[in-house]
Amino acid sequence: MPISINVTDLSQQALLAGIRSLPDMRQFSTSVVTDSTLVMGDGRMVPVYSGTGIADYNDSTNNYETENGSLPTVPVTFNKRKKATIAVDDIMRSRFSFEDWLAVQVPTLCRGVMADVLSLVTAANYGAPGTGLSGLASASAFGLAEIAKAKNVGDLASPQWNDQRSLWLNYDWYNTFAGTFSAYLSGGSVLLDGGLGNKLGIQLNAAAIPVNGEKLVGFCCDRSAVALGFMSVPVSEEGSELVDFAVATDPTGVTFMVGLHYRTATRKTYCTVETIYGFAKGTGNLTRITSA
Repeated sequence: MPISINVTDLSQQALLAGIRSLPDMRQFSTSVVTDSTLVMGDGRMVPVYSGTGIADYNDSTNNYETENGSLPTVPVTFNKRKKATIAVDDIMRSRFSFEDWLAVQVPTLCRGVMADVLSLVTAANYGAPGTGLSGLASASAFGLAEIAKAKNVGDLASPQWNDQRSLWLNYDWYNTFAGTFSAYLSGGSVLLDGGLGNKLGIQLNAAAIPVNGEKLVGFCCDRSAVALGFMSVPVSEEGSELVDFAVATDPTGVTFMVGLHYRTATRKTYCTVETIYGFAKGTGNLTRITSA
């Protein structure tokens, strides 16, 4: 074997990079499909996660098989694929860090997935913005009152969603909001570990919200509002000298594959990181926030 590299270790390095730089897409309903018959363009039913009722245990009926709610599913087409590849020749290889390259590339890959998923947030899919959340004059017009409105639209007001609601704002609006309430924070690091959201009783995220012609600047949703599925596929060794291959799920919810192979003809080692996925509107609640 011309090179020996532990791809699992590489993927762990990439995971750490993702944690530091990205919102957690597990605030939506995410799942991994390992069906060996699944190919690009196929559809599968994937689960969306919403709260169900609870019941006391009944010793006389042993009610472990009495359901307290249904399992909602939505169809998702796996038609999205993003990848990045780098080739390193034998001379450069001793000086090149695959770990450092992945630490840069995986967050970029995840941001591409996020941009696709956020394209779902349109009036056609989720309706008009909530009362008092449309046509806001500027970022400074978004404050605690608007968060309260966003949190209390429809079923989002239900107690079952208290720890499942997430608020997403574009970077400018997020930074303005965070700056306005910096007096309530113990330091800038609080923003990075979710402290601001904890104080407000909601998971708060900054993201590249697509304007999409509707002046969208943010939204509030529960986990079941968006269904996101990832494919885990076996690697083909045809036509190459496989070195290693691994599948990892980033703590931000993105499942990606990292592969290394060596080509004798070119005397190069190729490293590829990729993700295959699909997404769809879920069954839950989402309220949009728009600017003037």
